[in-house]
Amino acid sequence: MDITDWRTWLCNQKVRTGKKENIGKPLKDKTINCIITILSNLIKYGHQHESLNLGFEAYRVKENDEKYVAKSWSDEQSKLFLKCIDDNEAFDKALFSIYFLTGIRLNEGLGLHCSSVDFVKKTLTIKNNLARIKKGNGPRSFTEGPIKGKDVTILPLADYELNLLKKLISNLEKVHGYNPEEFFIFGDIEPKSPNYARRHFDKYRDIAQKRYPEYDFSLNLHGIRHSVATSIGKLHGLLDVQQQLRHKDPATSLIYTHRN
Repeated sequence: MDITDWRTWLCNQKVRTGKKENIGKPLKDKTINCIITILSNLIKYGHQHESLNLGFEAYRVKENDEKYVAKSWSDEQSKLFLKCIDDNEAFDKALFSIYFLTGIRLNEGLGLHCSSVDFVKKTLTIKNNLARIKKGNGPRSFTEGPIKGKDVTILPLADYELNLLKKLISNLEKVHGYNPEEFFIFGDIEPKSPNYARRHFDKYRDIAQKRYPEYDFSLNLHGIRHSVATSIGKLHGLLDVQQQLRHKDPATSLIYTHRN
């Protein structure tokens, strides 16, 4: 079946599960588009040796604003973006390099402690996540909570990212006079907020767009995970994407892979 056949067949299908008031109604357009995207990506990125259990729930897919449409950058675009961060901006250089290397979630990166890095084994342990809370009637702040899925994850790090992290941790040691293992790498006693990361991502993205107008750099910060998924999917297949991004359902990994 080609895409036209898929769409025709899906347009004749009815909702079978979910809320009672929706059962028996035709599938929504965004649900049909989601399913077609998954099937298309399965054909492109699925490896013959992989056995995939696609028990996805299409209603979880949300429509996005055009400015922040879910897509991905090529590896070349990711490198050009990082080149737009001056070497003197060690904080931002390390933060976004880690995101592009590992594909970890925004709040997982900001929740990293100095003790999360093992320079001998060259690994990064993901065990903390920032959760937004409101203290009384005061301003919102952040506290630590379990990571999504609640499983501690250990990811490999490259030498370049290890050297960037070593500089940041060394600076914390100089400021405080001792090894601050439980301090936040991207922050101090308190972590940087997600809005900090979003603002600085937007700043460097705009610089990249002006410096390299032949590329389309319209992407939001979460799109980094899509870029990592697409890169891994092309090289290794969907199960590796699911493992790296720690998706419970492989169908979610299919949504994260794109045709660059």
